[in-house]
Amino acid sequence: MNPPEPTSAQILHRWTKDADAIGIDFNTVWTTWVHTKAMMEAVGDSERARKHPEAFYLRHFVLQATIEHIILGVRRQVDRDKRARSLRNLLEEIIARPDGYALDACVARSLERADGWGFQGHRDQYEAEARALYVQVADASGTQFDVPKLQADLAELASLCADLKTIADKYIAHKDREAPDIGVDFATLDDRIAKLRALQRKYTRLFDGGSAGAGEPDPEEMRSLYRFPWLADADDLR
Repeated sequence: MNPPEPTSAQILHRWTKDADAIGIDFNTVWTTWVHTKAMMEAVGDSERARKHPEAFYLRHFVLQATIEHIILGVRRQVDRDKRARSLRNLLEEIIARPDGYALDACVARSLERADGWGFQGHRDQYEAEARALYVQVADASGTQFDVPKLQADLAELASLCADLKTIADKYIAHKDREAPDIGVDFATLDDRIAKLRALQRKYTRLFDGGSAGAGEPDPEEMRSLYRFPWLADADDLR
C-alpha cells in the first residue's frame, strides 16, 4: 500500500525547512570562502609570511583541505538523492507544484518572522522586500511561480556546478582511476561561488523571512585578524 500523498501544508513545511537548511549550508560555504581569500591575500601581501618555511604547508595542505570542503559544499546543492536538502531538489519540487507557495504566503511568512523578532514597526519594509523577491520568480499573474524561470535557474545551477561536481565525485570523495583531467582556478571558483550564492539566495530568502545566515562577511574585518602577532615569543612572556 502506497503512503498517502502529503498535504499542501506538509509540502510547504518541508520547503521551508529545506530552504532554511540550504541557506545556512551555503552561507557557511560562502563565509569560509571569503575568509580563505582574506587569509591568502594576507599571506601574499606579507613577504615574511611568504618566505616562512611553514607557508608551504599552509598553501598545500590547509588551503587544499579548505577548498575541498568548499567544493563539497557546492556539490551538495546539486544532490539528486530525494533525502537530501539541496537547491536542485527544492527547485524541482517547486516546478512540480508552482502554486504551492503563492505570493500571499510568502508575504505572510516574512511578516511572521518580523513579528517573531519584535520588528513590528518594520512590517511594511518586510512586506516590500518579500514582494520584491517574489516578483523575480513570479509568472504573469504575479501570484505564483513561473515554471520556465525556475527551469532556467535549475539549468544554470547544473551548469555552474558541473565540473565542481565532477571534482567532488572523482577526486575528493573518490580517487577514481578513470577521472578526467579537470581543474578550476582560483578566479573561476570565486566567480562560481558568487553566482551560486546569488542563485541560492534568490530562492531561500523567499522562505526564510530575512534570516539568511549571520549577515554579509566583511573581507576587511577578516583581514584585520592577520594584522597583529598572534603568538608571543618566549622572551615576551618573561
